[in-house]
Amino acid sequence: MVFKKMGLLLLTTLAIWAGATACSKDKTREKTIAFVDVNCMQETFIVSPNGRRVAFVVREDDHEFVVVDGKKGKKYREIMEGTLSFSPDSESVVYGARLGGELGEVTVDGKKETPVSVRKHGDVIWSPDKKRTAYQIVMGDSIFITGEKLRMVVDGEEMDQYEYDELIEGPVFSPDGKRVAYAVKAGEKCFAVVDGKGHDPYDVISSGTLGFSPDSGKVFYEAITIKGNSIYDWLHFAVVDGTDGKQYGAIGRIVCGPDGKHMAYRAILNKEEFLVIDGKEQSVAGEIQESTLVFSPDGKKTAYIIKEKSGWFSQAVIDGKAGKPYPVIKNGPCFSPDSKRVAYVVQANEKEFVVVDGKEEKGYDEIVNDSFKFSADGKRIAYAVKTAPDNFCVIVDGIEGKPYEQIANGALFFSPDGKRVVYRAVAGPKWFAVVDGEEKKAYPYMNFMVDTPIENSLEGSVFFDPSGSIFHYLVFVKNHIVLVEERLP
Repeated sequence: MVFKKMGLLLLTTLAIWAGATACSKDKTREKTIAFVDVNCMQETFIVSPNGRRVAFVVREDDHEFVVVDGKKGKKYREIMEGTLSFSPDSESVVYGARLGGELGEVTVDGKKETPVSVRKHGDVIWSPDKKRTAYQIVMGDSIFITGEKLRMVVDGEEMDQYEYDELIEGPVFSPDGKRVAYAVKAGEKCFAVVDGKGHDPYDVISSGTLGFSPDSGKVFYEAITIKGNSIYDWLHFAVVDGTDGKQYGAIGRIVCGPDGKHMAYRAILNKEEFLVIDGKEQSVAGEIQESTLVFSPDGKKTAYIIKEKSGWFSQAVIDGKAGKPYPVIKNGPCFSPDSKRVAYVVQANEKEFVVVDGKEEKGYDEIVNDSFKFSADGKRIAYAVKTAPDNFCVIVDGIEGKPYEQIANGALFFSPDGKRVVYRAVAGPKWFAVVDGEEKKAYPYMNFMVDTPIENSLEGSVFFDPSGSIFHYLVFVKNHIVLVEERLP
């Protein structure tokens, strides 16, 4: 791990934050949850999924330890790089640590879970329900060993019946947390291990294709049979629950419908392109652009972007119907949560604009990537745009907001009821939350002077509670991480 010293002296004019304070007639509450000193290894800083907790590694002298919400953990020779993580429900923290020499352990909530005689291990992966963990270990006791063998550890137990040479992908837990899968290479063959049982071997299993259906009932991945020396002699096919699909010259990303009942992917055979849905081929009038194929939330529709065979234009195809051709479709398509509407971002005539339900919105210099949002009921839309150099604003239902120097990435949200819009904006050395156009309390923004991993981690951290009446976020002020809660009128 590389130690980074923080440029915090730039904040000497600010008051020191300590404990919890309240202001604005209790509409805004602040609570310090952690102190960050110069020994913090900033690149290890993480935020919990619920946006209320933080953890990071500190190095002092020749030892390292984890700090969770300001509390120091046990000292170790080393906290293994990339292993620190929160559970999906944000209640637990896990990391791998080296005690000394080749002896290590996996620690959950500060308690030793699994001692391992290994030199290193991979990232610890949690099941969605937080009840299970899985990670890879490297076997062997000597740093001079060659031809290392790898092994997976699931729920603290080593899968010793399946040693392998290379981890292709995983481990991946099913959405309900009851199943786990990973794909490996052993010798000249590749195979998937699902729920502790090995599938049939293949010449190749493509990395990035292993997954479970949303209902956890199906596991799938792409496999390849090599018929000759050229990649054009490779036959690609989907494997679903251990059953091979039809072989093609190439296939795209495998996509599942939300209910797990439908599965689709792009396929090419003899230069002809198909959309394959539940094993049935549909001809398409162009090339399906990679990673654009999506199902609607109700699972009844598909949408994707195609490039016409001429190569000059792109079109959105919604439920089998092609839309207006454009020179470039930049992002999308995206369905509304109620599956009734669809939107995508277009580049044309030196402008970018959003197309919603086939209707073109106003054009701007740039639509900020991945900023488009539907409200939960699908009735409202919001997105961030660039109107001039260093000039950004948020568009809500077609109305332009106040311009700012920056709109924070990933920090534009509707409240759960769809009535409020919140985002984080930057003006000079300050940033603040903006609620329905109203600026809340300002905090120092350091990224304009010093690029800090902590600031980057906190940039998009805006979270609503289920009622939609309170949202919260984290700020970094004079060595302190502060939890800010805003109560909406």
